[in-house]
Amino acid sequence: MASRLNHHKLSFHSYSFHKSGLPAHLQSTSPHEGIVRDYHEELTGQKCDSNGQPIHPSSLPPPIFEKPPDDWGSYGSQLGFETAEFIFQEAEMSASKIDKLLYLWGCSNGGRPPFSDHNELYETIDATKLGDIWWDTFKLRYNGEWPTDNVPPWMDEEYEYWYRDPSTMVENMLSNMEFDGEIDYAPYRDFTAGDKKRRYGNFMSGDWAWLQADEIARDPSTHGATFIPIILGSDKTTVSVATGQNDYWPVYLSIGNIHNNVQRAHCNGVELLSFLAIPKAAKKYTDDPTFRCFKKQLFHTAMSRILSSLKAGMTVPQVMKCPDGHFRRAIFGIGPYIADYPEQVLISGIVQNWCGRCIVLPDNLDAGRPPWTAELMRALWASLLVRAQREKGGKL
Repeated sequence: MASRLNHHKLSFHSYSFHKSGLPAHLQSTSPHEGIVRDYHEELTGQKCDSNGQPIHPSSLPPPIFEKPPDDWGSYGSQLGFETAEFIFQEAEMSASKIDKLLYLWGCSNGGRPPFSDHNELYETIDATKLGDIWWDTFKLRYNGEWPTDNVPPWMDEEYEYWYRDPSTMVENMLSNMEFDGEIDYAPYRDFTAGDKKRRYGNFMSGDWAWLQADEIARDPSTHGATFIPIILGSDKTTVSVATGQNDYWPVYLSIGNIHNNVQRAHCNGVELLSFLAIPKAAKKYTDDPTFRCFKKQLFHTAMSRILSSLKAGMTVPQVMKCPDGHFRRAIFGIGPYIADYPEQVLISGIVQNWCGRCIVLPDNLDAGRPPWTAELMRALWASLLVRAQREKGGKL
């Protein structure tokens, strides 16, 4: 069945959204010889100031202010930092020994230690501003109908999720000056100058980015913004955390603006977003429709919560700094989720061995059928609810 499904995908879903052909509104030549590049007309990646007001394209970026060498943050001085580093990281002293050391320090020739006790030391360390992004956590559990007896253990479990703020992750990626010259601020389409054939390269040269920009540009307030496609991915390789008894499923995040060579080399272009809990159950429950439905609902509920900080930026452009030092108005869009077939089943909510892109039946994969759409999924779901209600003998 798997080989037949792969053959179906290659036969019916290796296509482009548009036919090749040179559009009428050419805007520039490509940096590659023999290629003509057509940039999107509305989502142009226009430069702006820190308040989001447009500036002249030839304007210089604002100056970069570096911290002075004597700025030791919450530690106050180099002595405070090195003392904390020695006590906490190198010597790994207990709280009682820290207090004794600081007491003796204060009694010696009128010396004044950088910390009064272990509590102040810990508070200072906790106040350290890290370059990385803090991890946060939340828990989910089943809240549907329970059987009157023999409650399955999975219904009573709490499932823990760890994640980092995706909006801050995107902001950090977009401001990474190492990406200067390796990033696209607007969707574009490349055509060969001779035979006018379409040529694909980096993500922003594809049809999906262009079509999404068309949809976003229906709102005039987004014109001039930079489209930031959010790319997610995972391979369901589990990792064990802490005691090793809890397995998690890592999910990664990138943005489609970064060039392929940078993403392949990672270079902070692909970051770990979250660890998803893996619901487990005894063998007798693995084929239980309620448990299988719960696993899908758990995944979508968790991902919705994890990605919630991106929601505001999907309708209202957010002013962000870019690798060239300039500010631009960024508008987000949830893009591709890179996953193998079992994960596609979970993410798209289809039945195992069915195609994830069209409605062809698994016993007739050689046939071409219309694609899955959100409207179709909602209609099927409504039909299933009506059928379930009728089977229960209830009234609609």
